[in-house]
Amino acid sequence: MQKALRESKGFFFTQKILALCVVLLMQKKTNHTRLLTFFKICIFMRQKITYYYQAEFDFYHREYSKALEYIDYFLKFHPNHIEAKYLKAQILFSHDKKQEAWGILIECLNQTKRLKTWLFLSKMIENQNDASKLENLYLKHSQNYSQKEQVVINKYLITAFKKIHDYIQAKEYIKKNILQCPLEVVSKKSKMVKQDAINALRDIKIIFDNANIDFFLVSGTFLGCIREGDFIGHDYDIDIGIWSEDYSNEIKNKILEYGVFIQYDLNWIGGLKLKHVNGIKIDIFLHFREYDKIYHQGEVVKWYNTTLQLQKYNFIGDEYYGFKDFDKYLSENYGDWKAKKADFDNILDTPNAVVMNNNAFIVHLYQLLMSQYVKNNESKILVYLEQFGEKI
Repeated sequence: MQKALRESKGFFFTQKILALCVVLLMQKKTNHTRLLTFFKICIFMRQKITYYYQAEFDFYHREYSKALEYIDYFLKFHPNHIEAKYLKAQILFSHDKKQEAWGILIECLNQTKRLKTWLFLSKMIENQNDASKLENLYLKHSQNYSQKEQVVINKYLITAFKKIHDYIQAKEYIKKNILQCPLEVVSKKSKMVKQDAINALRDIKIIFDNANIDFFLVSGTFLGCIREGDFIGHDYDIDIGIWSEDYSNEIKNKILEYGVFIQYDLNWIGGLKLKHVNGIKIDIFLHFREYDKIYHQGEVVKWYNTTLQLQKYNFIGDEYYGFKDFDKYLSENYGDWKAKKADFDNILDTPNAVVMNNNAFIVHLYQLLMSQYVKNNESKILVYLEQFGEKI
């Protein structure tokens, strides 16, 4: 509902209803054939907003040239439609036209104060030159934003500098946030809508089943499966794993061409970060075999486990693989996994984590000082920082 209202802002009531119908149909892959028929009917009835959604549909199917044609046609009639400009920037960037995408977003900075513009800019950072351009834009426009808004923009800058491994600059912006703003201005990650999470997990299952690849539940998703028989209430994404030898560009392309997933972090070294059209995020961790152990990794650490065998578990109305010795796996990951923990950090509080990047670890510690986690764990964070010679 929120998405449809946001994208149909300024349109007549009938077009708002049309937008809602399209958004609902787009959520499920099984509805996509009907959706294409619906598009044809709406275009025949000269409903211009249809071209926006046709462009989004083609974007999710990696038909970038077609998507550009549709969004350009829509923008001829609605040149100031901000969501259309955001969509066009994403299409251009995915179509290897980064400079054009960058130009569209700079136009958006002059048109709106929405922080979403900065989010998209940060996702397009690929090198030091890009990061410098982003920083200069921030210096130019920062006075247009409140202190709270600047905190959020700083977070996007931090993400950008981390992406290019400029941990010194990332740390400086975190320190700036810590000094200028209280904890309560930091935004929380939104929880998953259960039915959306179920649909997203089932879609990824269809893709892997068709490719004859066995994926398995890991981390918090597997903990929820065993302890709750459900997703953990505070989870904000889904964690799954596949063996590294099963992953290839071919399987990546199958996932991204399926029509409901986009890759939302192109630089993540752990595997593949996906976002479903319904908003649910899925992290696919590659699992590597190393002698008698296995590991998966992120930017900061590797997580090691000593159990290898998989078996199927009933979970949210379907069967999914997980580790057969679930007690060993979960104990290695969480310690006392049966006890629910109000505060948990997947780097500091996991017994099996081995730090692989000290600079990234330090930045992570600083970021924790701007999170809810610090309320009960400040001394622990400061001890770690002192070990690296860092002083607040």
